Amino acid sequence: MASHVVGYPRMGPMRELKFALESFWHGNSTAKDLQKVGADLKSSIWKQMAAVGIKYIPSNTFSYYDQVLDSTAMLGAIPTRYGWNGGEIWFDVYFSMARGTTSVPAMEMTRWFDTNYHYTVPELGPDVNFSYASRKAVTEYKEAQQLGVDTVPVLIGPVSYLLLSKPAKGVETTFSPLSLLGKILPIY
Repeated sequence: MASHVVGYPRMGPMRELKFALESFWHGNSTAKDLQKVGADLKSSIWKQMAAVGIKYIPSNTFSYYDQVLDSTAMLGAIPTRYGWNGGEIWFDVYFSMARGTTSVPAMEMTRWFDTNYHYTVPELGPDVNFSYASRKAVTEYKEAQQLGVDTVPVLIGPVSYLLLSKPAKGVETTFSPLSLLGKILPIY
């Protein structure tokens, strides 16, 4: 019988990710330090699943904040107030969207399907220019392959992503994010 899990807790058995994030946010560690903790956790999780015989091991389930924010980064749907001008999305832009800064507010958070988990709500409008801006899903797949672990990348689908979105500030409230489906599909 083949087995599969959809996701796996990412904080680590001793809440390593939580402490690494707090250290980074307080300026006590570097982005490289945070990435090392993330890499170690992903590696450990994939190896654990492989060791117990799970056939369909998911990748792209790890996140430094939330999977919807990761999808926003993947799609390049970054609100202009964060000053992103294309290229790789680094932690400064990523965490500014999630947490805000002294000069720029964070994006709205809302409950993930009435659970205690929250996600960062994408802000979209008719003029959004989607672009393949984060290769996280492919990178994690390749990282697992290098460890000898075959994974199945997990993505929030395009319709789900659009339904989890809201009209950006200044966009008519009657705007339907689903009208962007044709623009988002080529990225997927």
